[in-house]
Amino acid sequence: MARGGARPGERRGGRQKGSRNKAKTFREELRAYCDAIGADPFRYMADLLVTNASHVLRLRAAVELAQYLEPKLRAIEHTAAGGQPLVILHKWAPPETIRNGGTAVPVRALAPPAEDL
Repeated sequence: MARGGARPGERRGGRQKGSRNKAKTFREELRAYCDAIGADPFRYMADLLVTNASHVLRLRAAVELAQYLEPKLRAIEHTAAGGQPLVILHKWAPPETIRNGGTAVPVRALAPPAEDL
């Protein structure tokens, strides 16, 4: 026997459909206020770069502006031939081997044979 709960098609709790996002609302209000008083934060930071402000203040303004002017770098995936994941093998020789005249094993950046995996 069912007791309570939402009926099919009924939605209870949570955020109502179409309600405003607080962050977006604040951003829109702030932008409208800046337009009303004739202030442009980006121009202000750009103007700081050429003033006699302290070096630290000019550097911070440049860093803040840079994130809007240039795309941020992101991680990329390196792949071997045929789209396979790149496997880097490092063979290590103990220091005693090298000191005693032994030969060091070179580092290889090749995909190993399938049986080695």
